[in-house]
Parts: sequence; structure tokens; C-alpha cells
Amino acid sequence: MAVNSKEDNSKLILEIDNGELKKLKEVMEKWQFKDYASLMQFAISIMVLNENRYVSIKKDGETQNVAPANDLLRK
Repeated sequence: MAVNSKEDNSKLILEIDNGELKKLKEVMEKWQFKDYASLMQFAISIMVLNENRYVSIKKDGETQNVAPANDLLRK
């Protein structure tokens, strides 16, 4: 994944390509978000409102806890 970001006052501009762009498009289609801003608002709200630092998902009929990989976090 190649991501470039730029902060300008109260704006954040993200440039996303490769596999992550494909994943974003999959989420847009599966969840029927009207735009990328709505998708980001939903994802950010889940993380802000969650009391834990993981979320639970259901995959193949089983519930799993999912957290960011260590290499994604500040050390």
C-alpha cells in the first residue's frame, strides 16, 4: 500500500492506491455507502465510541476479535 497524506489547517488529504484502494471499493459496494466520506465517518465513529481497542467481527459463523497489527501502531 502506498499512502500519502497531507494536513492543511483543518483538512486532511489522503492518497491511497494498490490493494487498499481495492478494499475501500469493496466496502463501498458491500455496505452501500454513498461516498468515501460517509464510510470514513462510520469507521471512525466505531473506533472512537468503542471502549476497547479491538472490534468483534463474525466470519464463517464464528466471532473473532480484531485489532490493528502492531506495525500499524506507534511504538
